[in-house]
Order: sequence, then C-alpha cells, then structure tokens
Amino acid sequence: MAMAPPHRRPRLLLLAYVFFQVTVGKCALAFSSPSPEFSSQSAPAHSIAVGKNISFFCGNSQKTFLGNHRCRLDAVAVKKEERPADVSPTPASSQAPGPTFIIREAFYSDLPFAAHILVDGFYTRSILNHAHRLGELSRLQNNFPYSHPNHKMFVAIDPNDKGRIIGFCDVDARPPRIKPAAPRPYLSDLAVRSDWKRRGVATALVRRCEECAGVWDMKNLYLRVESSNTRALDMYEGFGYVVEPHPEFGKGRDHTILLRRDFGPEDKGGGEPPPPLKEFAAAIEGRKAGAGVWQIAGIGI
Repeated sequence: MAMAPPHRRPRLLLLAYVFFQVTVGKCALAFSSPSPEFSSQSAPAHSIAVGKNISFFCGNSQKTFLGNHRCRLDAVAVKKEERPADVSPTPASSQAPGPTFIIREAFYSDLPFAAHILVDGFYTRSILNHAHRLGELSRLQNNFPYSHPNHKMFVAIDPNDKGRIIGFCDVDARPPRIKPAAPRPYLSDLAVRSDWKRRGVATALVRRCEECAGVWDMKNLYLRVESSNTRALDMYEGFGYVVEPHPEFGKGRDHTILLRRDFGPEDKGGGEPPPPLKEFAAAIEGRKAGAGVWQIAGIGI
C-alpha cells in the first residue's frame, strides 16, 4: 500500500485531528458523578440517553450536563427524551415573593443529581458515599418510568441557578414486583437539597404526586416515613395522612411507618379509627430504645 511522503504526514495527521474534532467535538458525555463546572441541567428536546450510566447531548453549543469528555459515535440503545409541557414556576414561599422553583417530570439525565440528593438526605456522611450514590443511581435508572402511564418521577429545579435540581420524588401505581410491598399508589424517594429545605419544595412535590393519584383515579396515596423523622411526621400529619397498619413495616428491625391519605369522601362507617401518628411513632422509638413491645389502638409494635 502506498504511503504519503514523510513531509506530508504531519499535514495528514493535522487534517485527521481537525476532522475528528469537528465530528465529535459537540458531544458531551455524562458519567454518574456530577461536576461543578456544568452550566445547565436543562436537557434539550433532542437529548438522548445511551446505555445505563451515560447521556449524550449532541448538536448543542451549551454544556448541558456533566463533564466535557469525548464520546464514541458507535454507541447503541438510544432513547429520545421529550421536555414535559408543565414547567410553570412555583413560589418557594406563600408569604413573600422570594425565589421560585419549578416542578417537572424527571429526565433520565436528571438521575445522577437525584442520586446525590438522596444519598445526602438519607445516608450518614462517610467514605462510602460515592458507592452509595452509584447504587442509588443504578436503582433509579432501573426503575425509570419512561412513558409508563402509572409511574412518574418528579424533580424540583431552581431556574435562578441554571436549572439545578433541588428536589426529587417518585410516585408509582404499578402492581408491586416484590413482597412485602407498600400498597399502591406509593410515594417514595422524597428528598430535597439541604439548602432548600423548609422552603416549600417537599410540599410542592407531595402535592404533585397527589395530583397524579387523582388523575389515575386512585382513592388513596401511601408513603413511608422513619419514626424518628419528626419534621416529616409533622408535615404529613398536616396534610391529612394517617397511620395504615401493616404486618411488616414498623415491626422488628424496621422503624418506618406506613401512612395513607384518602382523597374520596370520608368513611362514615363504624370501622376502627387509625392510631394517633405521634403515639405510633413514639411506640416504635420506644421499642428501638429497648422498652419492649407497645400496644397502640390494639396494634402491637
């Protein structure tokens, strides 16, 4: 095979390098750990998710996600994402104009940020936090709803901070795949970034999930909360959630409480009223402290 003369080889290498840069220079590859150098988390309408831990944004001059690594063009298993229509700002406080946030359906590319918020909210800080983030990311990706009609993931974003994600939650009305499982529809993974807590973000996410349950023509919404999480207990009690006794939750080494909110007319029958939420939580905390098994409204804890 004929080879280029030695004096032309540098030019050919330069042309090949320029061609490579022009071809793939606009693709940003996103891995599972976020970078502080990103400029926006708002995914364009033509963004695609590739594989399990990778996302592309091609043909856009902005850095829309993590890093600025080069990507291969022979990737497979792409899925197009659509931007949800409902992205109206929600006031962060009803008492003052202050900053606003937006509640929208989650993109697949939002999941690494959601995993960070979940780990920061539910795990003790340690050298294992990165491994926890990878585990949470894998779980969220495997459970991503795509276009399922009875499963949604929502994020709260701060439009005044380049669309950074500040909250996340999941609401699922599909039949459970494992047992024991909470009744459906079930709200889970509600977490808010630490600097946005107590500013209405969690309330807005819960309300959006309740709206979903109504659209799905469901009569109830269920969730679980740690018995020691007094702030969450106060919030859910204010929303009208009551204890739903369950044979697994809140028993043994499990310290969670299953809660339920009813959307239909109040039951006028003569059934047993639910046990008081605060007393129920106190009973679980007492059992954790070694005070033995308690009885609340006839229910052993």
